[in-house]
Amino acid sequence: GELEARIGTVDELAKLEFAFATDTLGDSDSSNDRPYPSVVAPGGSTTLQLQLLNENGKASARGAAASVLFSTTRGGLSARLASARGEACAASGGQSCRIANPATALTADNADQIRLTVTHPGVAQAGAARVRAVVVNAAGRTFRTEPITVIFAGPPTTLAIAQPPNALLGYVPAGSVDQRNIATLVVSATDAAGNKATVPDGRRSWKLTSPDRKAIDRRQIEVTWPLRKGGTGDDAGELVRSEGDPQARVTILADAAAPLAEGEYTLELSVGSGAAKLTDTQTFVVTGGAAALTLSADPAGEVAERDTITLTAAVTDANGEPAPDGTPVTFSEGSASGEVVLVLLNPARQLTRGGQAAVELRAVNGGVGYVRAEADAASGVQTISVAAGAGSVEGAVVSLTLDGFSIWSSAQPTTAAELYARLANVARISKWHGSGWYSYGRAGGQFVADSVNFPITPGDTLWLDSK
Repeated sequence: GELEARIGTVDELAKLEFAFATDTLGDSDSSNDRPYPSVVAPGGSTTLQLQLLNENGKASARGAAASVLFSTTRGGLSARLASARGEACAASGGQSCRIANPATALTADNADQIRLTVTHPGVAQAGAARVRAVVVNAAGRTFRTEPITVIFAGPPTTLAIAQPPNALLGYVPAGSVDQRNIATLVVSATDAAGNKATVPDGRRSWKLTSPDRKAIDRRQIEVTWPLRKGGTGDDAGELVRSEGDPQARVTILADAAAPLAEGEYTLELSVGSGAAKLTDTQTFVVTGGAAALTLSADPAGEVAERDTITLTAAVTDANGEPAPDGTPVTFSEGSASGEVVLVLLNPARQLTRGGQAAVELRAVNGGVGYVRAEADAASGVQTISVAAGAGSVEGAVVSLTLDGFSIWSSAQPTTAAELYARLANVARISKWHGSGWYSYGRAGGQFVADSVNFPITPGDTLWLDSK
């Protein structure tokens, strides 16, 4: 059979495509932009890019379009060329606008040169609009986009408070490093059709109820709201939102001087007044942090040199429930003799998930090592016994020479990181590989720039720099 390939030229306009160029609701939620349709809040707009493409899906050349016409069934239109100043055309809802001679401004290397801004027409005209473009090329041939749907959201009719992503710590942790004493509840709104809308500006009121059903003293809690420039932050004042932000956020901060009692709290929030008043409630949990910690090792019992051990910390609160996700657990290794027996393979600070946090360790020396884990006021210790065995590398380590050449005499391979962990007085380990050196070491507590955790095999030539 014959294979036919059709190859277009850069001078030919073959198809048009629309793409969204901006967020439609001013937030990072990609569902506002993809998939279609786009949702635009009252007072907002969305920007589309009209792409003029050739048959290969690449940008068509200068002169490919002689005329561009945009239309919408509702809302406002304004179009401009990326390389030109000022609006190329503008129109109100139900009309069209035309760029009469775009050819002189368009270039061949940019498919996103024509930008169309579609503006919300106001809540009285909320609903779906169909936007399309028609392009005529220099030869008089007409091309049309598929109509794209833009939904203009109506006025907000429902308020929704999302649960915070973490339980709130009832006190300020030492150093306030992890900020678990801060919980943020995101407040959003939808219109009557379920479209995302902007949380309305207006008077607000809120009430926070503790587990014993008593209202919390305002001095124990701080509720903040994003403010537009010039707005007021008083609790009894007007609620104003940040420019371009369709959502509001309530931040609850446990005070260092007045810890919050543990249990479930309820936040009730109202915005507006009269018939336009919107209200929602949400619960969140205040915890006292980690109260108990237990450690378990896998494998259990004695291990051999070079074995990898997984150590898991199970962390619970005062009620015996798993500690909230994000509770920091700090691990450290050591031994009674002072010799390096175990080496952590992960960062020492881990965060719990489902009440657990885990690290891996490598057994690098015969002896008895231990691992300590701490979470808030809770801690635990796990002892791990490492058998030296017939394949011990002790003799090879002892025979190494500082500030000179050495031969790795053990029949057992190792790595630069494992060997470095054994040698307290060594700054850098280097290995000759035939045409240069691999190096591994630390300076000032940080890895040197050229550090590589290279393998060390029997007979390798090493150079050890002393500290």
